[in-house]
Amino acid sequence: MGLNLKIGQYGLLVALLPVFVALLILGFLALQLQESEKQVERERQAKTLIMESSNLLQCLDEMKRALSGLAESNAPLFSIELQKRKDQFAGSLKKIESGLVSAPQKEAFVQLKSAALSAVQEIDETQKALATAPKEVVEFRMKESDRQLQALRSTLSSKQEAFSNATSDIQQSSAQQGESSRQFVWLILLVGTVAMVVVAVVLSLGFARRITGRLRILTDNSFRIASRMPLNEKMKGSDEISELDKSFHWMASQLEDLTRKERAMTENAVDVICSISDDGNFREVNSAAIKFWGYKPEELLGQKLISLVRESDKEKTSEMFASAKKTGDRIELENAIKHKNGNFVEVLWSGSWSSIDGAMFCVAHDITEKKQIENLKRDFVNMVSHDLRTPLTSIQAFLEMLSAGFYDSTPEKMHSKAKYSEADVGRLISMINSLLQLEKMEAGHIEIVASHTQVEDVIDRSFNSVQSLAERSKITLVKDICDAVIFADEDQLIQVLVNLLSNAIKFSNPSGTVTVKVIEQEDMVEFQVIDQGRGIAPDFVDKIFDRFKQVELSDSRVKGGTGLGLAVCKMLVEAHRGRIWVTSKENVGSTFHFTIPINSAT
Repeated sequence: MGLNLKIGQYGLLVALLPVFVALLILGFLALQLQESEKQVERERQAKTLIMESSNLLQCLDEMKRALSGLAESNAPLFSIELQKRKDQFAGSLKKIESGLVSAPQKEAFVQLKSAALSAVQEIDETQKALATAPKEVVEFRMKESDRQLQALRSTLSSKQEAFSNATSDIQQSSAQQGESSRQFVWLILLVGTVAMVVVAVVLSLGFARRITGRLRILTDNSFRIASRMPLNEKMKGSDEISELDKSFHWMASQLEDLTRKERAMTENAVDVICSISDDGNFREVNSAAIKFWGYKPEELLGQKLISLVRESDKEKTSEMFASAKKTGDRIELENAIKHKNGNFVEVLWSGSWSSIDGAMFCVAHDITEKKQIENLKRDFVNMVSHDLRTPLTSIQAFLEMLSAGFYDSTPEKMHSKAKYSEADVGRLISMINSLLQLEKMEAGHIEIVASHTQVEDVIDRSFNSVQSLAERSKITLVKDICDAVIFADEDQLIQVLVNLLSNAIKFSNPSGTVTVKVIEQEDMVEFQVIDQGRGIAPDFVDKIFDRFKQVELSDSRVKGGTGLGLAVCKMLVEAHRGRIWVTSKENVGSTFHFTIPINSAT
């Protein structure tokens, strides 16, 4: 349709147009009913006029009888009867005259009235004559009057018949018009009903075609969006469906932009991004596979992932993918993928199963270089452990003997130099031991031998270990503890406290105090090691637990230490499911806190 209507407006038009047609039909029927009532009224009036014209003859006969009775007996009763009939006669004439509608009626009435008035005049003259004439004259007068009245009655009868015929013509015409009106009303009803039905059907079909056809386009567009196909041409108009179609096109444009960006990100990604189907085949692969695995994406599509996995990793890979598909959990897996050139590439997989898409979406990160570095580091640690620590230990033992005067012939100056060398070798051995311990911890080889441990015993043993260092540094050790019992590895807690106490003593001013405070909380115990040293700069607080981190670069030379003690402390505390941190104020001192759950065994 040419009208640019909203769906609601079109629906209102569909509903109101048939109503409007029905109202037109009802208005026309009301007019026809009014006309029919007029025709009925005309028929009734015609019948009344015919009846009144007949009454004229009847009244004339009654007047003749009353006049005859008056002539015979001259009784007042006949005079009264005669006057009554005269009045009825005059009344009928007035009624007939007031109901005339057509020219033939009026013309016939003029003749009828003339004949009627002649008859009344004859009766009046006869009545007057009866009142004054002698009896023999009366008889003559009555005979003459009868003859005259009979003639007048014949005339009146013929005029009444002419008038009745003229009135009957009106009655028949009204009846014919009424019948025509009824037929016309039926025709209007039939035509109007058909017109209403046709209008309703046409509008409904147009409305349905307007809606359903456009809805089919919207449905097709939704499938096209899902299938990433071009949409149909935009609908014209400004109704709700057109606006919805515009939203579809806008959404498709946005999705196309997002898809283009996603494709660009995927194609330019440094890792292999792929999806694995339910049966383990590659469904989608980005171009990074060429760089890392030597395969073009189209070479991998449809190929089973397990066929590229190193034999020793196949079982682990299959189990991990099956578990992820069953539970929906995210996976992280390391295995080796066979390169197109025959070499194996170490890969770290991360991904998750999508039940909606029926596929595993994965990112494969090449960790070959990382693995090589780890192997080099492991080889280095082994070398340090076996090839460096053993001779250093032997050197340390020799220097201890030399500095202790085991060799009496050694000059005194050599004894002094031996002590310095012994200290340096000791730091080196401590650093090697700390490195080895950290490597074990990071490799998951840390072992917690937990038991019910008295906090006071842990503090006492820790104090005993650092007592000589505190005395040499003129530091007083103070404890403020509770009698709590925790379930933890006592030796590892002592190692943490000894490290923290050693640092506190080394960085405290002479004659200072180092305090160990233990606070029992609801489900854990908090240890605090408080010193009165130089403190830690605020920007260094977050780095203090990293490897080889010391407050000042000269600390390792002046104060001793390797920069690994706090890193070891952090790993030991976290292995007990605890937390370690420091609060410090420069030139005031530092407090190292760590918490251990009362039941910390895992």
